[in-house]
Amino acid sequence: MRKPAAIFIAIAFALLALFLADEFSRAAIAGSSGHIERGRRFGITVGESRETAASALRRRHIESVEPTSDFHGCFLQPAPPESEVSLYHDNSWRKGVICLITVDDKVTMIRWHYDWLAP
Repeated sequence: MRKPAAIFIAIAFALLALFLADEFSRAAIAGSSGHIERGRRFGITVGESRETAASALRRRHIESVEPTSDFHGCFLQPAPPESEVSLYHDNSWRKGVICLITVDDKVTMIRWHYDWLAP
């Protein structure tokens, strides 16, 4: 009887490890919000082209959405006037939004907000 329980626990831990290895899932579970101006997050590197960043998100089934207001920024944080703001919505169970701020077609900032308990 002990052997099946041990196997079940080992499989459960392996699945949990695989699940948490995904950066998007970790952000959702933690209820993560934040931004970066250097480095890499969600498969996007600050400094790469907007199209390359958008392709990385589309591969993960995170789709571009149109802003619902005239506000130029992300999550109540204004963006520089010379920038372009692109929003992407993660409609999966993770329920997140990723915002790319670009200048001259280069990503200068990545902002995100994930909350898997959101309606």
